Amino acid sequence: MSEITYPSTIRVSVIIPVRNGADTVARAINCALTQDYEGGIEVVVANDGSTDRTAEILSRYGDRITVVTLEPSGVSAARNAAVNAARGEYIAFLDADDEWTPNKLTRTVPVLDEQPDCVLVFHDATAVDITGKVCSEWVVPASQPREPTLAQVLARLVIPTSCTVMRREIYQRCGGCREDLPRAQDHFLFMMAREYGRFCFVPEVLGSYRFVLTLSKEQRWLDAAETFDRLVFERFGVVGVEFSSFICLGLVHMARGDRALARDRFLRAWRLRPFEPKTYLRLGWTCLPSGLSRALGAVMPERVARALNGPPDGLWRCIAL
Repeated sequence: MSEITYPSTIRVSVIIPVRNGADTVARAINCALTQDYEGGIEVVVANDGSTDRTAEILSRYGDRITVVTLEPSGVSAARNAAVNAARGEYIAFLDADDEWTPNKLTRTVPVLDEQPDCVLVFHDATAVDITGKVCSEWVVPASQPREPTLAQVLARLVIPTSCTVMRREIYQRCGGCREDLPRAQDHFLFMMAREYGRFCFVPEVLGSYRFVLTLSKEQRWLDAAETFDRLVFERFGVVGVEFSSFICLGLVHMARGDRALARDRFLRAWRLRPFEPKTYLRLGWTCLPSGLSRALGAVMPERVARALNGPPDGLWRCIAL
């Protein structure tokens, strides 16, 4: 990715990739344009081959935004193209179906200004479902490290892309988002970025994160899991990074009543970590008749029953309810 001089009038470039996001992209753009941050921002939208009314909606903003138009290329290519067209020192990611509070940049950018060794700052958000209904008041678990080590990031730290602001120089050093990675491109980027410096956390809810996973999207996610694991192992020598995601998906399907799908997800987790006792319990639980498991769950402590029947906590609840 080519180096670009940062004009003093632009401190932050808001990067919005979109494909067929006519129903939500205006809301995302508006929340970026109405930030109360006074350091100077620009909004760069990468239209990734949309076939709906997205292009028409983007044209209404005129020169208030920069639009990069691509043939359908994927979210990684869209983000990379937008960053190439950007001029800011900092990159603030915003997905086309997410939103920020008006003070998001005011609360996050000063952390990067004041702490030169911090390469990325992230914050909390509410999780919303496909209708926009809040289904979790947080997406970053209370137990998650606030200034994670590289090992903790490799252990599948929860950092939604729209909750991050990072130094553009670091994005470029990482080579941007990998366009050959079919999923979790953002998390792989964060893994690489952590090699260059600290991550800092702002303990505030500064946006809403829409988390929707259909069965077709989940299957594509699963199909790509091996590629993600292989790339992580080749670069970092770590295996089993998807374990917690498979457990969460299993609990989602248990909550939906689909024991066969739940069993498949728990089996995938077992293959990654065959010596995890809880996984054996969950696999056995999926084999019980539903009536028996309901009866047993009714007399168990709530925490134990939830660990077997789901749904999982946090943003995963959005696809379980």
